Amino acid sequence: NVSMAMLSYASSHNGELPDLVDPATPMAAHPTSGTLTPWSVTLLPLVDSGALYEQMVSATPTETFDQLASKGVAVYNCPADLDRLAPGAMSYVVNGGYMTTSRWNSSGITGHTVEGYDWQADGTSSPLTDLDKLVTMSTGVIWAPGASGLRSTLDRVRDGQAQTLLLSENLDVGSFNSSTDSGGWSSLVQADLCFALPIKEGSSASVPADRATDANGFGNIGTAAAPDKANALRFAAGGFSLVVGTTAADDFSRGSINARLNTAPVSASPRPSSLHPQAVNVIFCDGSGRAISDSIADVVYAQLISSNGSRLGQPVLSDNDF
Repeated sequence: NVSMAMLSYASSHNGELPDLVDPATPMAAHPTSGTLTPWSVTLLPLVDSGALYEQMVSATPTETFDQLASKGVAVYNCPADLDRLAPGAMSYVVNGGYMTTSRWNSSGITGHTVEGYDWQADGTSSPLTDLDKLVTMSTGVIWAPGASGLRSTLDRVRDGQAQTLLLSENLDVGSFNSSTDSGGWSSLVQADLCFALPIKEGSSASVPADRATDANGFGNIGTAAAPDKANALRFAAGGFSLVVGTTAADDFSRGSINARLNTAPVSASPRPSSLHPQAVNVIFCDGSGRAISDSIADVVYAQLISSNGSRLGQPVLSDNDF
């Protein structure tokens, strides 16, 4: 299955996980030169689709990219997904961490990388500090590496691999659409590749909101000279709540499990979802699987997404919490 393929990849790559999109191995079959390779294409050789992978990364494939991307990969489809027979159908997404609201609502992937967030809110966007990158990677598991080349690795999961989400279902991964490069297992759209926790932003999509204006407590973690590492991901005194916004862009509840099952747009809803009654099936970083209720406490869900939150101000989870 997908989780076994993910962990098998890590085992043979010194603990490294597939990148959200891989800049080192382009999908050469794509008509646009240098097109990045999503994690789901990277894993094809490990889900009995090695020949398809070789075609996707070949500059001289025997079929067109559209023909290749429209093929079905059985292991990528949940039996409960009614769209499992659609072109290039995909039912699963990886843990993409915390994502500012305008990026969560975006149909692209630009910005949501290891180097995509200025947690110190000091106006320094290039280069960001090592602490900025540490906090970003600590919010999730699978990342686009950015220019620094920092990779997603299992040893960065310090909250416990059995307490950190790796994979989930998402009904709203669209079917392959050749005109938008969205949908299916070859998609280049982040909402088709990962699920993420939407958080409030400040002056721009790369700057999480100041603590004083975010009811959840995220925001400025101090200057490079005096960083407040111990509170980087600490929740506000009142706890974490996904229901804090009043406008569409800031309605964080849209990022909760099974949110808007009947109305969420495809390729633009990066949250866990399924047709299993009031629950979604997930895989943790240790390879274990279970069903998580969509009534799970917001703060617990936020902790299950973060991979290193306990080192950055979040309370420690136990199995009894979820």
